Amino acid sequence: MARIFCPNCGQSETVDLRGRFLVTCDRCHQRFSAIFAGHRPPAEVAVSCPKCGRREALPIKGGSKVKIDCDGCGSQFEYRSDS
Repeated sequence: MARIFCPNCGQSETVDLRGRFLVTCDRCHQRFSAIFAGHRPPAEVAVSCPKCGRREALPIKGGSKVKIDCDGCGSQFEYRSDS
């Protein structure tokens, strides 16, 4: 799913398309081109809790810093993905 915005009035719409389309805004009737490209979900990374050692595979983007709540012991820790 992707959200498109009319460049003239800001009206938004969620669409599930791929390709290039000539779109007409329902509100202001402005015509504009929209390009919808597919994307790949982030790869899953094996993360270990530093307190209890429980491992879990999580979809984390490269270069992200996330806070994680461990399902095993309930502790919270930060994980930084380098790539």
